[in-house]
Amino acid sequence: MAQLETALGSDKSLIDLWSNIQGDALWKGRTGRGVRVGIVDSGVDTAHPELAGKIKASYQAVNESGQIVFKESTSGDQAGHGTACAGIITTLKTAVQAFSAPGDSVLIQPPVYAHFHNDVLLNGRHLALAPLERTDDGYQFNPRTFEAAIRPGTKLFILSHPHNPTGNVWSADELTAMGEICARHGILVISDEIHQDLIINPARKHIPFASLRPEFARNSITCTAPSKTFNLPGLQSANVFVPDRRLREELARQYERNMFPLVNVLGMVAAEAAYTHGEPWLEELLAYLRANHAHFAAAVNSATTKVRILPADSLYLAWMDCRGLGMDAASAMSDGST
Repeated sequence: MAQLETALGSDKSLIDLWSNIQGDALWKGRTGRGVRVGIVDSGVDTAHPELAGKIKASYQAVNESGQIVFKESTSGDQAGHGTACAGIITTLKTAVQAFSAPGDSVLIQPPVYAHFHNDVLLNGRHLALAPLERTDDGYQFNPRTFEAAIRPGTKLFILSHPHNPTGNVWSADELTAMGEICARHGILVISDEIHQDLIINPARKHIPFASLRPEFARNSITCTAPSKTFNLPGLQSANVFVPDRRLREELARQYERNMFPLVNVLGMVAAEAAYTHGEPWLEELLAYLRANHAHFAAAVNSATTKVRILPADSLYLAWMDCRGLGMDAASAMSDGST
């Protein structure tokens, strides 16, 4: 909350007022990695405009690291920045349709989640590939490779953050480089942050893309969900944050074209329960995942020199380097191996 304290300055009356409002009018969802998304009822804006103005000025971006999202009055032309949706894959497909046209290209960073490939192609778009570079201990982002992959018709960048499957937890410098390059080329960033809570390296921290700069927030759509963290995918409930009104309205229109945009009520209740009460469980889960990853890596790496488990900073997956087996993807698939 350091940014908020800076915004309020030394005005004790505003600080006390904010403390009281939190208890009465602020719904707070929190998970173990410091996730806080607050929605303040529009009555706070009316009753305490000075406080609301200072907090809004400080918290311009919607993110999961303590920033505040005001829910504007639904009776006017304002809308809240965040909403529930049926799933992140649904949002990715809808965003591809809303913000690009057939024949355009979408930038991705392989090796990456298969839906980033398949759903782009399914909708008649092309792939602009900016592969991560292999290192001794994993993969790294190269801004030159990233920018060189952009074409004249590249309209979107789907960011896997943290990266699935490599487990990379992007730094502020890496995210800033991606954001600046996309801004220069007029590319909208779709940030898939579904694994944000599953940081298993205590030395690393998830930084929401939209939190870095107000202009990044305005040029991005952030997707989160309780499904990976709390094993709730069957309840089909996720969150999408769109600070820019024009983007938010266009995304909503495309949702309306595609489907009846209702979310599973049980999923919404489960999400609220998980975010409100799930922190102790999540802290235990992270310790368990760290131990599992260390055990699995030690067992495989000691059993053979032909397969190596790469270190991971996040996720509950293991990324295995099998090149020592002398196989390629085609031969592995042809004999039924996975």
